[in-house]
Amino acid sequence: MLAARAALLPVMRAVLLVMIGATMASSLAAADGHDSLPLSGGGSTPVLRLSDGRVSIAVAPELGGKIISLTGSDGHERLSRSGKPYVARTAGMAYGDTEFDGIDEIFPTLGVCAANTQHPALPDHGEVCRLAWRVVDGPGISLAVDGVLQPYRLTRAITIEPDAADPAGEPSIVLSYTVANLGQADLPYVYCFHPLFAMDSDLDLELRPEQSLRVLLSSDGFLGANDRVERWDALLSGPLGGHAGKPGRNRFWKAVVQKVADARIGLHWGDGGSCAMSWSGDVLPHCAIWATEGGILDGLRHLAPEPSVASVDGLDDAIVAGEARTLKPGAIDRWTIRLRLAPKPADTKR
Repeated sequence: MLAARAALLPVMRAVLLVMIGATMASSLAAADGHDSLPLSGGGSTPVLRLSDGRVSIAVAPELGGKIISLTGSDGHERLSRSGKPYVARTAGMAYGDTEFDGIDEIFPTLGVCAANTQHPALPDHGEVCRLAWRVVDGPGISLAVDGVLQPYRLTRAITIEPDAADPAGEPSIVLSYTVANLGQADLPYVYCFHPLFAMDSDLDLELRPEQSLRVLLSSDGFLGANDRVERWDALLSGPLGGHAGKPGRNRFWKAVVQKVADARIGLHWGDGGSCAMSWSGDVLPHCAIWATEGGILDGLRHLAPEPSVASVDGLDDAIVAGEARTLKPGAIDRWTIRLRLAPKPADTKR
């Protein structure tokens, strides 16, 4: 961790202006005017922010590369914050001992896996969210992490880019990933993007009405039997009562959208703000939806659209289902996730 921090410090001291296209600039600076976050038990951890003056994103590299803040031009924080103090990462820590907020990176599994002939024992929510990432050469905020349990390198570059269809409109935050197999054997994996969006008002999902979802769980079974498959419009107008998430109903649910149409989902808050998510559907064909309205996890309220390699959580289950991706020795996979925030209408800045 000391070596990783040494690599971060020169970046943290400077404010770098990088031109994006002809009309946009991004700055790499300390989040919220500071260069660190306090940690539970003492000490602190560095924070990096990328901003173009309208949208901004903040990252804590040593906390598993965690994205801790995402704001649009209205300045409204769109990521959930649990209120738990930030805690230093250790290889053996339980995922439940982390903050359970923001955006974590999940690799090479979401569910816990026992050791077998294809991989070692793998922890719940994978290992990269427990490891310190380091700054590497690249655009925007470019970070990388090397696997400890398996030989791989996962790299993520965060940039801010104009929308090609609307250059004068809201820009997109673009997360570009590569994973390389550094070993001598095949590397099967599941990757899952894990954004916990704040449910501080009614929160709706934009999916095609005919899109089918498989119910994985729901509080008191309000969505019906587990593994039930239902159209989105039927779930929304029926048991969901018109909203994917509504604070105070104290319910939770999880379902998976298999083969997401167009590899995109929209989120719409009751305050008028929105976020359009899109991703590389060839690598991430599925998307789980997790929502809690305050009835679990100490009252947390958030909604998480989770683009994923697989429709199941565990790597072993994904292998059996034929959904895991496998990298040959020396091979590389690439994918991209785009987030486009639109502000509350009254706060739109042009």
